[in-house]
Amino acid sequence: MTITDSDTADISGTLGQPVIGVAKAAGEAVSNGDGTFTLSISIVLENLGPLDLSAVQVVDDLATTFPPPSSVISVTQPIAMITAGNGLLTHNPAFDGTGDIDLLVASTSTLDIDARGEIFQDALVGTK
Repeated sequence: MTITDSDTADISGTLGQPVIGVAKAAGEAVSNGDGTFTLSISIVLENLGPLDLSAVQVVDDLATTFPPPSSVISVTQPIAMITAGNGLLTHNPAFDGTGDIDLLVASTSTLDIDARGEIFQDALVGTK
């Protein structure tokens, strides 16, 4: 006996809008004794659903964060990692916080539903 089903159905609708949560925190400013300070900065992002995300980008304009008379003297290369779930966060090696403010390479950064990632970096700021 063979059972076949040839019914078809058209399904339309919206899957929903992407929802991403982002939180930024800075550690305590540590004096370097020369008028400059080092700050550790972390950014947490989480895909709250309902879609897997591709082309993920996080921008961090440190010139706005530290306006004159302060200035960003240098930054470490961002460290980007997935801490829960699935995805890939690729750090942008050209990030400098002022001219290039993209922390990630969007073309290779993804965050699946319920995935969480973190980006870490240090910034040297002062009035030099």
